[in-house]
Amino acid sequence: MDTKQKIWDVSFKLMTEAPTRRFHEITVHDICTASGYHRSTFYRHFDSKFELFEFGIMQLWDAYFRALTPETLRTPFATSQSFFINSDAQFLIQKQNSDLEFLKNAKRVLMKNLEQHYYDILSSNQAFYASYIVANIDFLDMWNQSQHNSLSNHHLDEKFQELIWNPLIIKSVIEL
Repeated sequence: MDTKQKIWDVSFKLMTEAPTRRFHEITVHDICTASGYHRSTFYRHFDSKFELFEFGIMQLWDAYFRALTPETLRTPFATSQSFFINSDAQFLIQKQNSDLEFLKNAKRVLMKNLEQHYYDILSSNQAFYASYIVANIDFLDMWNQSQHNSLSNHHLDEKFQELIWNPLIIKSVIEL
């Protein structure tokens, strides 16, 4: 196992094992002490704790992003849910649920990466439409969370297809 991965694994344990600590409370010194690495080793691999954070988030969601295809991108809610259930990603999010800064940054990293996957299947105005698609996924998710009777992932995917995906297919913006 390489040093970067070991540093992330120790950070993951600090955030998930008792006593659980919120990410923003953990210092580089804490990570180095727990991992047995000197600070210079940490900084040889990561410019900051936040670069480590992005590395770790992408490690946890790697299987999800590798599995994305034009077909799975048309059902973003069911696709993400099937990955997320019982994953280490879910475990970390549950443990860090009280750290709003952590959640905000994780969402930013993940949405940016998801946007790139949509960008790759678009035929025109990729940056605009990829951003539009991801913003609407976020909107549907936030709207659904605010509802007394939230929709299932299947119904959210139907809304996504009706309002976002199908109109872009008709406009020949998405390449399948």
